[in-house]
Amino acid sequence: MIANRQERFEARITADQRGLIARAATLEGLSTSSFVVQRALASAAQTVEQHEVVRLSEYDSRCIAEALIDPPEPTEVVRQYRQSMSG
Repeated sequence: MIANRQERFEARITADQRGLIARAATLEGLSTSSFVVQRALASAAQTVEQHEVVRLSEYDSRCIAEALIDPPEPTEVVRQYRQSMSG
């Protein structure tokens, strides 16, 4: 896939950091820029997923499904709140 690259991103790094990144890029058969962009995008996607996706255990999933299928009776507090909101 050919991307239309319109934005530029710069970062200040040490010579040692640049050397390490260049070495890793060479080992992967990528340009330094491609290596950095691929790794940054993968890390960004993982970070977003970790913060936005809720993962439940099988037990928790089952509890939620059961509560949706057969919800418990509302508590007295909920009944009073509903009544206060309706009139």
